[in-house]
Amino acid sequence: MPAALYGLESVFPHPIPSDHSSDLQPLVAQLLRTFSAASVIPQISKEDISLIAHLSVFHDIGKQMIPATILNKPGKLSPEEYSQMKTHTMKGGKLLESIPGLRQSPVFDLLYDICCHHHERWDGKGYPDGLFGSQITPYVHVIGLADVYDALRTARPYKLPLSHEEAVSLICSGACGTFDPAMLDCFSRCMKNAPPLSYKEVSKVG
Repeated sequence: MPAALYGLESVFPHPIPSDHSSDLQPLVAQLLRTFSAASVIPQISKEDISLIAHLSVFHDIGKQMIPATILNKPGKLSPEEYSQMKTHTMKGGKLLESIPGLRQSPVFDLLYDICCHHHERWDGKGYPDGLFGSQITPYVHVIGLADVYDALRTARPYKLPLSHEEAVSLICSGACGTFDPAMLDCFSRCMKNAPPLSYKEVSKVG
């Protein structure tokens, strides 16, 4: 674990949300390495890749303030429920600000950015701030992309997991929001040539 993270988990008053699979963190690291090597994002060191991948685990910490009836609903959320769900980004930021001593951590600014802005999209249609294009921190944009892929590949109360091919196709079609075109092109190529090995493939019936 990077030195900057020692003791970080101990300052959080609640367990870290775990509706994502354990594969999210290595996926973030894989994408950061790939995009950095391809100059899709600014060059990044191995140490910073490890740091950002570790911080990605905290991206949904604001969901602790979302009612379990919404988080675990087995069907589609109503417009009101979806609006409430989207507040987990800013709630996560406020939670970070409320933790004594955390503001002094060298990773606070990046962690706050990750929690608040992993749902921002390239065309400005994400949330909560409607950031667009280069207004989105590249590394946070990578976490947003990994977040979507992992969500598609992971079983949730309201859906079954999708296959690798289905997940990549949906993301590249824009059905999951718009990402940096250069990043999406690189993502499509790298996922075709080297899909994440840790995810179990979905067995199709019928």
